[in-house]
Amino acid sequence: MEKILKTVLKVILELATLFPGCEGYDMGFLVAVVGRFGVGKSLLCDHFIQQGALNINIIQTLQDSFSGMPNQSVWHSCLLHDYDSVVNKIPIFTESDGLNTILEQIKKKASVCQQCIVELPSFIDLSPFVQRKIFDYVIAVDCEKKVQKEYLEKVITNNLALKSILESGYERSYYTKIATDIFLNSVNLEQLEWVSKQILSSYKAIDTYKEMI
Repeated sequence: MEKILKTVLKVILELATLFPGCEGYDMGFLVAVVGRFGVGKSLLCDHFIQQGALNINIIQTLQDSFSGMPNQSVWHSCLLHDYDSVVNKIPIFTESDGLNTILEQIKKKASVCQQCIVELPSFIDLSPFVQRKIFDYVIAVDCEKKVQKEYLEKVITNNLALKSILESGYERSYYTKIATDIFLNSVNLEQLEWVSKQILSSYKAIDTYKEMI
């Protein structure tokens, strides 16, 4: 899998060399990072930020949107990655006004930056974002169920919470179907660093190519 990914990314990157002087063009794109609970979305985003991407933080807007709602406490805990207090399957946040507010915030912030990323929490309904097509790229972070469990066991100390988190959110196929790219997290930090660099470089190359044609 890694060998195939390297080959594909190499071809994409080489497209930019066909257009001398491309470094003079402004490059901008908006990337969403999605996936199930505990698959490594935040870790991938951290690596993108280290590569110079701007993170669009939607936590406060999301908290304001579900303030006063019955599931406010569990959603708040999820945003903090504090899963030990979870005792039941986590409900999906589907409130349309709140989701539209988040969507407009993302669009506004993305309009003033060149390379933006936003991590969308695993408990929100993604259909408004998909329908509006505001993202240039959607990366689904994925891994096998047993690997997801191993990740979560490092941060969750009780079995009831672990079971509830594993049963929460959408299925893997929900995220992979809406993704432009799928990152299979292998728990290898060196590979994660390499992949994050190559993904951003490929997006820059594609954006430059679009600008020049």
